Amino acid sequence: MASVFDVAKGVLDASGPVSTMKLEKLVYYCQVLSLVERGQVMFPERVEAWVNGPVSPALFKAHARRYVVTPSDFESIGDSSKLSKADQEIVRTVVEKLGMLSGEDLRELSHAEAPWKDARGDAAPSERCNGEIEPSAISSYYPDPSNPLFA
Repeated sequence: MASVFDVAKGVLDASGPVSTMKLEKLVYYCQVLSLVERGQVMFPERVEAWVNGPVSPALFKAHARRYVVTPSDFESIGDSSKLSKADQEIVRTVVEKLGMLSGEDLRELSHAEAPWKDARGDAAPSERCNGEIEPSAISSYYPDPSNPLFA
């Protein structure tokens, strides 16, 4: 199984430099599409419902204190060649369908969806929260691979 770093490297290879907010959200939507299409996670690392949307704490630590990341920033920690053909297709689809959106647009998209909202529980919009966005919550929210998000 690929790691969140391998998926991030795949996203960066497909998209080029992006803001760290955008990277986090594109990686999250790779996890979403993997759960929808294959019924399995693409990476095992935890995703949490932070103020600015879904974030993998492990990935965040790797790019902390940066605003923009490039493929070369992940050369030593991520390896997109570890992605299966199916993983590569998911990354390609997510970047193709959502890559034109900004990090802020993707944040707003995720804020409108139940998995992020539910994981935050009673936390106020600006309150820190580390509630996990469970794969089962994603699977139940996006039951159909023809969801307009990816159609």
